[in-house]
Amino acid sequence: MKNKKLLIILLVFFIVYTVIALTSDFYIDYQWFKINSGLSIFWVLFLTKFQVHAVFGIAFVGLFFLNFLLIRLLGGTGRIFTQNILDRLQIPVIGSPRKA
Repeated sequence: MKNKKLLIILLVFFIVYTVIALTSDFYIDYQWFKINSGLSIFWVLFLTKFQVHAVFGIAFVGLFFLNFLLIRLLGGTGRIFTQNILDRLQIPVIGSPRKA
């Protein structure tokens, strides 16, 4: 029970620290560009970074889903505790991976 409370405290501390760090970086950059009359450049940079993160995030989720789907399709049923995993896999077009 004590370890669970410690883990929760550490997790909350990490989340608060991360939010403060990201917010302060954003605010400092915003103020610097504002002082130097470059807010339009700031917003272009910010939105470009956001769009790049969004595209790669969506690509990651898509690849993860594809990998999960392949595991469900090729994995079969039950657990794979055999001496050789190639004996349990069945590829729909080829059959056994040993033939490939």
